[in-house]
Amino acid sequence: MFREISRIVSGQDGSSVAGKIDYDFFALEKKSKSLMQVFGALEVDMRQSDLQWEVRDYIKTHPEAAVINLGCGLDNTGRVCDNGRCQIYNIDLPDVIELRNRFLPAGEREKNLALDLTAFHWMKAIDADPAKGTVLFAAGVFYYFQTEAPRKLFPAMAERFPGGRLVFDGAGPAAVKPIHRLLAWVADNWLKLQIVRLDFARPENQAQ
Repeated sequence: MFREISRIVSGQDGSSVAGKIDYDFFALEKKSKSLMQVFGALEVDMRQSDLQWEVRDYIKTHPEAAVINLGCGLDNTGRVCDNGRCQIYNIDLPDVIELRNRFLPAGEREKNLALDLTAFHWMKAIDADPAKGTVLFAAGVFYYFQTEAPRKLFPAMAERFPGGRLVFDGAGPAAVKPIHRLLAWVADNWLKLQIVRLDFARPENQAQ
C-alpha cells in the first residue's frame, strides 16, 4: 500500500532501498491499511511532493544550482529533482551517512556529507556559487531542533547562500507530540501542516 502511494503522489518508490535493509517489515505491512497508517503515509508523501515542486521550481531558473538535502536520512529527493546539471549535497550525522553510503552511495554530481547542521561549519563544505544559486530543503528535520537553533541557523544560511531558497515543513505544536487520538489530532492539525519557503535576498537587494 505504501509503495503504491509513493508512486502515485511523489513518483518515488522506496522498495528498492527497503529490500536491502536487514529488517522484517511484515509487522508494519499488516498495519499498513489502518486509518492511522494511511493518513500518515499520505501526509508524508504530500509533504515530499510539495518540497519537490519547490526544488524543481527553483532549478528552472537556476539549472546549475547547489541542491542541498538537510537531514537527508535515506531520502532520494535530490535525485528525483535532478536536471542533469545541478550539484546535489546530502547532509546528515555520521552514523546516518554511513548507512546512506551503503544503500544510496553518491552518484554523479552528488556528495553524501557527514556533518552536524547545528555546527555552522557545514556550510563551508558546500561549493555554492551565488551566481548559480542554492536551494536547501529539510523534510521532518527542524521539529527536532531547540527553538533557538533555527533562529541562528536561518540567518547564517541567508548570509552564506545569498539569492538561495530554503524550504521546509512546519506544523502546529500538537503535531510534533505523540498521537494518541487520531481524530482529535486531525481536527486540530490538518490545516496546520504546511510547507514554509524562505527566499534569501542578495546583498544588492537588501535595504541600506
